[in-house]
Amino acid sequence: MKIAFVHDRLYYIAWAEQVFFEMIEDRIKNADKSESLAIFTMFSDKHFLIIDARKIPIITALPRWIFSTFVFFDKYKTPLFSKIFDYRNLMFFYPLLINRLRKKINAFHTDEVHISSFAVAKNVLPLSSKKINSKNSTSKTFLRLQSPFMYIHNHFASNLAKLKFPIKQIYQFAASYLKPRDLQAREYTNMSTNSKYTSSLVKKIYGIAESTIEYPKLDNNFFTPAIQSQRSDYFVFVGRLVTFSKQVDTIIKAFNKLNIHLKIIGSGPDEQYLKSIADSNIEFLGRMSDAARKAEIIWKAQGLVNITLESFGYVTAESLCVGTPVLGYNEGATVELIDSDLDGILIASQTEEELITAIKAFQDRKWNYNQIGESARAKFEASTLKFELN
Repeated sequence: MKIAFVHDRLYYIAWAEQVFFEMIEDRIKNADKSESLAIFTMFSDKHFLIIDARKIPIITALPRWIFSTFVFFDKYKTPLFSKIFDYRNLMFFYPLLINRLRKKINAFHTDEVHISSFAVAKNVLPLSSKKINSKNSTSKTFLRLQSPFMYIHNHFASNLAKLKFPIKQIYQFAASYLKPRDLQAREYTNMSTNSKYTSSLVKKIYGIAESTIEYPKLDNNFFTPAIQSQRSDYFVFVGRLVTFSKQVDTIIKAFNKLNIHLKIIGSGPDEQYLKSIADSNIEFLGRMSDAARKAEIIWKAQGLVNITLESFGYVTAESLCVGTPVLGYNEGATVELIDSDLDGILIASQTEEELITAIKAFQDRKWNYNQIGESARAKFEASTLKFELN
């Protein structure tokens, strides 16, 4: 028995990757030790995933010696080369990388393919066929769709509005040839999504009406909070530091104007720029692998700010579980998670002006932190996932 696990990329390990690892753990926890396992991804700086006492090789489409250049300039920022060797620029090569990945899966002669996709991993299957290789036409294919390819679908318009010539024109061109490929029909034995919102997008964009909705599990550190009635003076943002989808620049500018303390947990390709526009009231804490420490920072905060158009909203769910109310965006899956009468405030547009108004209203409101936590913890399941990457 050969089992292939597929994910878009394994570089920055965030919530999408946690869901992928949960998917692997669920499949192999009672598996026969004789089964052959492999992980396939477009690019990664890691070689193995160790989970449930199994060491699983990571096979990449892009040779690691090439990707090491992107990793180097991501770590050691330079004005020109870090822009050229930004791993996000690999988006233009996604069709080529997916084709290479498909060939590697074919060579593995897999019996099952388990795909976690937030961009193009779902396209690793041949068109309108469950066949992975000609010798095995009965391969089972399971898709965990975390999001459509957001850069060319639900985030395309907002991203385009932020760009200038010539990057704007390059982005438009890339989307024009990526989108038809993304819309080509594939077949899956079973498909699940992470929210009602994602399920509705799947139906609208891909015409797939049937999908099971499964909310992701959350780190168990968020299920044993020391909820306190008196909060500290700061708000918190948690996520990748990118201006495109996360709107971190808008959040920083709003908190600058109000001179309110904001703690930012995370790192990413736009970190230098975001630090350059931040005043002294903005505190950058970097990437935080200690989940217990992250949970503590969130439950001591006045509130969490997340105005991303989310397909689920991992950090929103975590925040609510520790009783911390959320200032969110009135679109996407956030609407499913936040009850504006109980645990948050939703803004209608991702603008600096509306965010400032909402922050002021947020501070004036009296929150029942214990009620927020109890309500949220009843919705979600705790995870006991443990893994190593090397």
